[in-house]
Amino acid sequence: MAEGLENSDIVITTEMKSKRQDGAFIEMQGCIAEYDNRGVLTLTSSTQVPHYVQRTVAMVLGMDVGRVRVKKPMSGPDSASRLPPTPWNWPAACWRKRQGNP
Repeated sequence: MAEGLENSDIVITTEMKSKRQDGAFIEMQGCIAEYDNRGVLTLTSSTQVPHYVQRTVAMVLGMDVGRVRVKKPMSGPDSASRLPPTPWNWPAACWRKRQGNP
């Protein structure tokens, strides 16, 4: 690299700043909420951290964490961008509950 800089006709140095970056999803994102006849909520969510989703949804809905189950399907390499609980997990559960389930 030093040789390349030395042999260059023009060398420009500058400082660049960018805004915070986030990963872009390459797979579909979503959540399916189902209650069984015991009132246990099962979420099938495109998450990489089902335990975070479980605790967050239980807290938002005021449910015991043991009554919330989160399943995650196998997904591709884009895992870092799906670490926090996503905005569609708890609304799916709320909507399902309002529909009379359980």
